[in-house]
Amino acid sequence: MSALWSLLGISGSDSDTVKVTRLPRTPGINVRSCTEGLVVGIGKITVRLPMKLFPEGRTVLRCFPVLLLLSGCGEATPECDSLDTRNIVIKIISDDSNNALVNYAAKNSSVVAAMARNANTEAEKLAILEKARQDAAYRLDDTIRTNSINKAKRAVTCTGLLYATVEDTTAQKELDFKVEQTADGKISVSVSPFQF
Repeated sequence: MSALWSLLGISGSDSDTVKVTRLPRTPGINVRSCTEGLVVGIGKITVRLPMKLFPEGRTVLRCFPVLLLLSGCGEATPECDSLDTRNIVIKIISDDSNNALVNYAAKNSSVVAAMARNANTEAEKLAILEKARQDAAYRLDDTIRTNSINKAKRAVTCTGLLYATVEDTTAQKELDFKVEQTADGKISVSVSPFQF
């Protein structure tokens, strides 16, 4: 708790009172002093603490846990770039070894082309191409854009750059997907089909 107090610029010697010694700039939490008292804002929630109820510069500690609880209020929407979302998107694409992006990378790979040239039959060439598709490596770019947020449905639509690497060739394509959070907190992802 003392680490939180330091972050908020709060000090105090007993368990009932604290003193605001500085007004910090903490992301998501606004603390400012005014002639009427102390104003603390977390997101869209603002709490005014009148100073006439407290000795000058002192505030009741019990107010801060309430403010911290209020910061968690509201409907949570899923995030486009969470680790779970990224893993689900990659799994959806990689499970389809015949997707247009991996086909393009496999057909333009000089390593795959060299292996196919050394194959004796058409069946061997197709097997080499299929193995190259199955062994492809996928990744999403670090930057994923949130296109829209629907808080009522707890859903977001997103766009990210997807990379597919087959041997020596990497192909990339913008990918649109939708992330929804179910009532039980699970995440559902659907990927929009794309043409290459």
